Amino acid sequence: MKVSEIVDQNPWWAEGEEFVSHDLHLSGAEPVFFRRRPLEMVPGGIYILRGPRQVGKTTYFKETVKELLKRGVPPRNILYLSVDFFTSRRELRGALNYFLGTTVEAERVYLLFDEVTAIPDWNLELKRLADQGVTRRAVVLCSGSSAPRLKEKAELLPGRG
Repeated sequence: MKVSEIVDQNPWWAEGEEFVSHDLHLSGAEPVFFRRRPLEMVPGGIYILRGPRQVGKTTYFKETVKELLKRGVPPRNILYLSVDFFTSRRELRGALNYFLGTTVEAERVYLLFDEVTAIPDWNLELKRLADQGVTRRAVVLCSGSSAPRLKEKAELLPGRG
């Protein structure tokens, strides 16, 4: 994945909260009669959101970005990746290395991986981050539509099982 494609998936890096006005998921979202419980967002936490396609997982991630920006999180400390555009774990690693290289001084970073089950063995990339100590300063959110595959791989993550 090219750097320009990573930047395209993270419009808040250039626009801040203004991205909301033209984001397809947020501007086209139907009003909801309930609110999902907000996550605690504890560094070191790896949160898994699973469910069938088209139930609002991506919208939830974008709402999370919006809330983080409102709380004053620097836009460049938030990475969103739609993983179903990736072809391999190596490509995911390249995108992560790029982002982490630009946020090396950040006290806390937020990594949002949408449809992470599109890549076989995605959990090994998260394990690598944990083994390198990156997750101590990171909050990781993953989503996927393949619930059995997501659950199986999530159980192999550090501190799980």
